[in-house]
Amino acid sequence: MKKKSEGDVMDFFDSPLTVAAIVFACHVPAGQGDADHRDRPSHGVALHLSGHRVYHFSDGERIEVTAGDLIFLPERSTYTVRSEEAGECYAINFRITEDLSLAPFRLRLRNPAPAAEAFRAAEAAYRTRPSGWREKCFAELYAILALLRREHDAAYTPTGKAALLAPALAKIRNSFTDDKLRADDLAALAGISTVYFRRLFGEMLGTTPARYVLSLRILRAKELLASGLYTAEKVAELSGFSDPAIFCRRFRKETGMTPIEYKSSVK
Repeated sequence: MKKKSEGDVMDFFDSPLTVAAIVFACHVPAGQGDADHRDRPSHGVALHLSGHRVYHFSDGERIEVTAGDLIFLPERSTYTVRSEEAGECYAINFRITEDLSLAPFRLRLRNPAPAAEAFRAAEAAYRTRPSGWREKCFAELYAILALLRREHDAAYTPTGKAALLAPALAKIRNSFTDDKLRADDLAALAGISTVYFRRLFGEMLGTTPARYVLSLRILRAKELLASGLYTAEKVAELSGFSDPAIFCRRFRKETGMTPIEYKSSVK
């Protein structure tokens, strides 16, 4: 196969990718991780759960990431990472069969919860190595790559429907911990009826407004629990749950673990 030259950079979304190997899958706690990367030996994807980082690439490109952003880091790239605000992330490094020179990019996920769950499952399989762990890691990485393509297609397909939802989505992302957040108010921001808002929301994001808000609250709770700085009661409050008992039940239903069990599992 002809090797791509350094100047022949292809767009990730125009390139068919076949995963050849999983190099590693990991969870990077806040304040950890290498700052300098030279001539990466493999491709990588990282989902930032919290914090604010700036990636400076050797060609002058600069990419900022915050919570809910997924960044693709291509093989052979050289860059430094500056942490503006400490935060945690998941990362998967992998090799592909195609010999492609790809460009780095950031994608802000409309709903980061499914990606976070796929990263978490891949990390757990890689770390614990149960029977079939390689296949599990491959499956979760392909799920992440498929999600990336769907998110990209949605982001770059301008529609009147997406524009209608934009104010409501901005409100949710800025205020999802507010326990007074209601579908009626979000629909009013969009200038449509609550019934149509719910239908349109499901059509565009594949979930209900309530489930979307819950997924963001659970993701925030995971971040706070992983930090080790807060009690379960305080995490409930900071994540938008007015009742700690309801928080514990919801958290266990969504994750399969109690908040205390989750906190212990990520130490």
